[in-house]
Amino acid sequence: MGLMDRDYYRNEPVVRSGLPAGYTYPATVALIVIHVAGFVLTVLQGGGLAELLVLLPAEVRAGQLWRLITYPVVPAGGAWALLWNMLFLWWFGREVESLYGSANLVATYVTAALVAGLAALLVSLSPAVPDVPLAGASTAILSVLVIYAMWYPRHRIYFFGLFPIEIRWLVAIYVGIDLLNVAAAREALLPVALARLAAAGWGALVKAQDLRLADWARSLWRGMSRPRPRLRVVPPPPPAEELEEELDRLLAKVQEKGIDGLTSAERHRLEQLSRELKQRRAL
Repeated sequence: MGLMDRDYYRNEPVVRSGLPAGYTYPATVALIVIHVAGFVLTVLQGGGLAELLVLLPAEVRAGQLWRLITYPVVPAGGAWALLWNMLFLWWFGREVESLYGSANLVATYVTAALVAGLAALLVSLSPAVPDVPLAGASTAILSVLVIYAMWYPRHRIYFFGLFPIEIRWLVAIYVGIDLLNVAAAREALLPVALARLAAAGWGALVKAQDLRLADWARSLWRGMSRPRPRLRVVPPPPPAEELEEELDRLLAKVQEKGIDGLTSAERHRLEQLSRELKQRRAL
């Protein structure tokens, strides 16, 4: 059966949030393609591309801010680590995409990488912590895994294809290892551990607060781009004395020539003046 215990799909089906039948999870597929492409390109470039994209705290402090979100596409641990990362992204990214939508999955994934990168950058400011490079997709994927575990904590997987374990305990193991590395104050492991904990915390925040970042950004953009209504200056109504004088002139003409002596415009004006003066007297 492999790593995943497929029984949980029958025990507690995932709500698809109105996604059409045959939905192909374009965001999850796109993220996997980007990571695989990053692995292939860095291998072909002989490390030159990796040096440009990996998060090096000193380079970020020098102004190369793109490294805060590009480091996940740089493989860490070789092809084997990439395989497992992409399997986890495929298994759990699809479910998160089905719950939040494609755009929100991408937004959550990118912001998780950014939050993790900022955490690693901040800890590197300490003189006691060396500038450890940060690479690999495990940080951002951990945020996706946390969201999934908070939705379905009792879903089971087979750990290394052998041991059944509920997903909440698997997340607890990952987070516990990082907490131990932080508590031990191992300088070489501290930036990576804090980055992973920050990504896990971001995933928990997204689930707890139901943050749908892409939806929020779209709403904000529509509000900013919506044309504002133009202000129109409305002159104050003429005083009642002027209206009564105009009405008296029209009534005098009716008395002299009859109602047929008025033009259509004058008749309309006579009715309008009568209504308006009647309303004013009623107030």
